[in-house]
Amino acid sequence: MSDGGAFQLQILDGTNLRDLDLSSTVFDRPVTGAQLLHIAHSRASLSFFDLPLPDPLKSAALNRLRRNNSDAYAVLSLQTEYEPAKASVILKLYIAAIADELKGFLSLIIMHYYKYLLSIRDFDYII
Repeated sequence: MSDGGAFQLQILDGTNLRDLDLSSTVFDRPVTGAQLLHIAHSRASLSFFDLPLPDPLKSAALNRLRRNNSDAYAVLSLQTEYEPAKASVILKLYIAAIADELKGFLSLIIMHYYKYLLSIRDFDYII
């Protein structure tokens, strides 16, 4: 860049989601599971420069939430209405599940890229 400007590279591995301040998300009335997911996706998207979360990531995070929190307190149903305290807990757990899945996705991408580099190492035109 001729103006001496620099750019910043940020890796979206879920770390920024773990640091997300959810205290401003206060529920003053019961919310449905569908509303809760919408709020979670909106908050997560804001921390990713307004990029929407891919559907496979959302699905994997839901599965992780259900798998890791088998008690009835954390299981999320789209039609169920949750009291504010329970909704806050589920929101935090779901955001954490998205962060965990992002870390897993990033590891998978790095592993595949590394395998790709190993597969072309014999060629002279590695960029």
